[in-house]
Amino acid sequence: MPYWYLWLAVAVLSVFLSAIFSGVETGVYCLSSIRLRLRAEQADAAARRLQVLLRDRTHLLAVLLIGNNVANYATTLAATVLLVAWTASEQSAEFIAIVAVTPVLFVFGEMVPKTLFQKFADRLVYRWVGLVSIADRLLTYTGLAPLVWLLAEGVLRLLRRGPHTASLLGTREQVRGMLMENAMLGTISAHQTQIADNVLRVTETRVADVMTPLAGIRQLPATAPYDVFLALARGSPYSRLLVHRPEDRRQTQGVLGVVDALLAGREGWQPHLLMTQPATFAPHTPLMEALIRMRRDRLAVAVVVDAAGRTLGLVTLKDLVEEIVGELKVW
Repeated sequence: MPYWYLWLAVAVLSVFLSAIFSGVETGVYCLSSIRLRLRAEQADAAARRLQVLLRDRTHLLAVLLIGNNVANYATTLAATVLLVAWTASEQSAEFIAIVAVTPVLFVFGEMVPKTLFQKFADRLVYRWVGLVSIADRLLTYTGLAPLVWLLAEGVLRLLRRGPHTASLLGTREQVRGMLMENAMLGTISAHQTQIADNVLRVTETRVADVMTPLAGIRQLPATAPYDVFLALARGSPYSRLLVHRPEDRRQTQGVLGVVDALLAGREGWQPHLLMTQPATFAPHTPLMEALIRMRRDRLAVAVVVDAAGRTLGLVTLKDLVEEIVGELKVW
């Protein structure tokens, strides 16, 4: 075959284009938006082209997917033509081409470029955005990209069921899936993934889920002497103690600050004057609602009570914050 080297060049070029389209597809999600804006403000041509493309991510994704598929098809076609010329058997050539091309495209057209563009997105995406812009113009003028965009929008509209339906990327499960994917790619750390997952989960968490039950709390009877207070203060992990009625420990009268009581000393020991009225939450109070209120009112602790006002447990600001950021060794 006199022109076999041309088909070989087509195959190599197609694998290269497949790698670029696959890499940019991953890279655009790993870009620093701050750096992009700064480069665009500095009249960087590549950054401005990228901003234009990112205005419609659905269209950009359609361009990248079409370009990638065209490149993959061209690779298979070129490999088949070469094998037909060398083996003179069209059926076996097609089979061998598919078997040979598939792992090549998977490694060099998908895995390697996606990994490189994920790690060096702020360098590689800008370098190849010009090629993507050319593909965008070609596919837009031929009508392929708008057709894919219209099909995607049509499917989205069919799946929407009402004016308040969120987008497909709006559900917690899909966001969690995106977080796990980015964690596997190394875009975000495991700790960042955990915090983001906690934020998604915290909307379903109630105060009762994080409180310390009454049985695990050291309480102080309202009539207790100073020595009893000292003994309880030494063994309590909290800087405040719940003061309850002598006849019923489920009836909390107030919150006593340990430091305030120590400063008052034995001579000034009058629990009813030193304690403050506790903030209370129902057990079904959403965690975020409790957190916002405690931050707003500068509360360190609050009492969880039932409908009859009986104490069920104690919740601290630290408990609520740890549900989002994880365990805090220092508070």
